Amino acid sequence: MKRYGAVQLVVDIVVVAFTRELGPLLTAIVVSGRSGSAFSAEIGTMVVTEEIDALRTMAIDPVELVLAPKYLGAMIAVPCLTVMSSAFAMLAGAGFMFLSQNITLPIF
Repeated sequence: MKRYGAVQLVVDIVVVAFTRELGPLLTAIVVSGRSGSAFSAEIGTMVVTEEIDALRTMAIDPVELVLAPKYLGAMIAVPCLTVMSSAFAMLAGAGFMFLSQNITLPIF
């Protein structure tokens, strides 16, 4: 952007790109990769050791007992992680601009 004289626009581009698109996308990829594999491994182990069948025998819905707490936790954690991801991305952009263009954090 320096070549085209648009260094001022870098701040706007970084903030808008990360708060609208990249922050939520990267957070979703990380959470689905880490938590999704952990959840499926745990449920798969429960099926192999017949814990799911034991829950059904006791008239307990396995979806309510096993999946619902994980789903509710993810509904709380993912927006918080998205906000943190966007904040750290903006701090990284500010650090990069400070190192490359000597633009301080308050100006950024």
